[in-house]
Amino acid sequence: MEQAQAVMFSLVWFIGEKIYTMKEQELRQLFSTNIKKCRNRRNLSQAKLAKQIHISTNFISDIETGKKWVSPLTLANLAEALEVNVYELFKPDESSSDDT
Repeated sequence: MEQAQAVMFSLVWFIGEKIYTMKEQELRQLFSTNIKKCRNRRNLSQAKLAKQIHISTNFISDIETGKKWVSPLTLANLAEALEVNVYELFKPDESSSDDT
């Protein structure tokens, strides 16, 4: 008897001297938020970004709401269009940190 199982994974990585661990849903949320922040910093609408990387506006919306995930090629194209390194799209916002 086969049962469907949700695949869960954790991501662990170093940024500077900090170690980050997060589950899949947290990673998706972080990525979605960072895409939107980067797009807004560049004053790009979803439509302009979509056109620039040859995907639909609906797909950009689905990425930003965490409904869809991206292929490695789309990930690279997003980073290039947003003028960031790929890893920055997965980097937690440290501006609210009290590490001063």
